[in-house]
Amino acid sequence: MAWPAGRLVASAFDATAIRQVFGSARIWRIIGFTIGQATLSTTVTMAVAVPGAWLVGRHRFRAKRLLVALWSAPFALPAVVIGASLLALLPEHVERSLFSIVFAHVLFNVGMVVRVLGDAWERSDERIEQAAATLGAGPFRRNALMLRVLAPEAASLAGLVMALCLTSFAIISILGGPRLGSIETEIHRQTFQTLRIDRAAVLAVAQLALVSTALVATTRRRSGSSPERRTLLRMPRIGGGAIISALSIVTLLPIVVLADRATRWPGNTSVGDRSAGAFAALMEPTRGSGLLLAPIDSLFTSVRAAAMATALAVLLALITVAAARGSRFVDVFATLPLAVSGVTLGLGTLLAFASSPVAWRSNWWMVPLTQAMVAFPFALRVLRPALDSIDSRLRDVAATLGASPLHVLTRVVAPLMRAPLCAAAALAGAVAMGEFGATSFLVRERMETMPVAIGVLTSRPGDRLQTQAAALCVILAAVTMALTATAGLAGRRR
Repeated sequence: MAWPAGRLVASAFDATAIRQVFGSARIWRIIGFTIGQATLSTTVTMAVAVPGAWLVGRHRFRAKRLLVALWSAPFALPAVVIGASLLALLPEHVERSLFSIVFAHVLFNVGMVVRVLGDAWERSDERIEQAAATLGAGPFRRNALMLRVLAPEAASLAGLVMALCLTSFAIISILGGPRLGSIETEIHRQTFQTLRIDRAAVLAVAQLALVSTALVATTRRRSGSSPERRTLLRMPRIGGGAIISALSIVTLLPIVVLADRATRWPGNTSVGDRSAGAFAALMEPTRGSGLLLAPIDSLFTSVRAAAMATALAVLLALITVAAARGSRFVDVFATLPLAVSGVTLGLGTLLAFASSPVAWRSNWWMVPLTQAMVAFPFALRVLRPALDSIDSRLRDVAATLGASPLHVLTRVVAPLMRAPLCAAAALAGAVAMGEFGATSFLVRERMETMPVAIGVLTSRPGDRLQTQAAALCVILAAVTMALTATAGLAGRRR
C-alpha cells in the first residue's frame, strides 16, 4: 500500500503536469461537476433518510428489522449493479443524466443512513425530549430539538455519503455517459485514452485531498447516548405508511426491474414470456459478448483476494493483541485503504509496478492482491474484536501448563476463531467480488471480472448486450448478497 501511494504522490509533483491540469477550463468544469453532484446527492440522501430514521428510531411497527435490512441491501451491492439497475428502470432520455446519478447515489446510501441514524435516535437520551414536552414544546419542536442533539451523527454520516459520492467511479462511468464525467472518470480517461499518467496522478492526489477535506470538515464530537434504548411509540398510520412506501420504492424498485429485465431476452414476442436467454448467451461465443468467463474469473479472483485479505488481517490482528503499544499504528495502517478510492489505488499500483525490477502489473496475482488491499480492512474489523473478546486467562493457563506460543495459537485461539474467520473471509470475498475501480486499471483482456464486464456491456449499444449486463448483475448481486449473509450468520455464532 505504501509503495503505490508513494509512487503516485511522486508522479504528481510534476510542475508541467500541475500547470496543465489546473490551467484547463475543462478540468475545472469536471471538478465543479464532481463537487456539485456529490453535494446534491448528499443533500437529497439526507433529506430522504431523516424521516426514515425518525420512523425507525422512535416507533415500533411490524417487520421493522426486515424493512431496515431490505432498505440497506443496496449498500451491500456492487456499485455497478446500482448503475445498471437505473439503466433498466429509467426512460432512455434521462438514464444518462445528473438525475440518474443522484438517484443512484440516493439508492446506494439512503438505507445505510436510515439504519445508523435511526439506531442513534433510538439510543438518544429521551429525557431531553421529556423535558421539552414538560416546558410545552409540541411534537414538531421536540423532533427538531432531537435533530439538533443528533447533529454530530448526522454530520458524520453526511461526510461519509459525500466521500462515497466524490469517489463514485462505477456509477458515473455507467450513468454519466460521454457528457458527464467526474474526477475519477477523468483519471481513467487520462490514463488509458490520452496516456497522460502524470496528469492522472495530479488529479488523483487532488481527489484524495478533496475526499479528506470532506471527511475532516464533517467530523464532530458525537453526542452522548443513553445506556438504555428509549420507549418506542406506535407508528402513525398515514405518515409512517407513506415513509415506508417511499423508501421501499426508492431502494427496491430498481433492483426488481433489473431482475425482470434479465429474464426478458430480446426476440420474445409475448409480453409475459420469460427466458434464460441472456444467461445462456454469456456462455455462447456466437451469441455472447466475448466476456464469457467473467463469472468464473470473478469467483476465482475473489477467492484468491479473500484468502490474501484474511491472511493479512489475521497477521495484523495477532500483532495488535501481542503488542498493545503498536495497535494504534495498525489502526491507522488499516484505515488507509478506506480513505483511498479504488481508482487512486489502481493508478498507484499501475505506476508502482510498471518498470523493472518490479514490473509485475501484468502478472495474474496483481488483481487479487489489489482487491485484497481494498478488502482487508473489513476483514480486520471482524477479526480484531473477536480476538480481543477471547479471555486472556485461557492463553495464560495454556502457557503455564507448558504450551509453546505456537501451540497456544493453534490449540486455544484457532478453535475459538473459526466462526470469525469464516465471517471475515466471506465479507472480504464480497468486497473483492464487487470491486470495480482498481480492477479496471489492472485487469487484462479476456480476464475481465464481472463488474468490469458489466461496465463494458452497459457502454455498448444493443438490447441484447444490455440484457446480458442485467443477467451478469443478477449473478453478481446474488453472489455478493450470499457472501454478506454468510458473514453475518458466521459473525453471530462467535
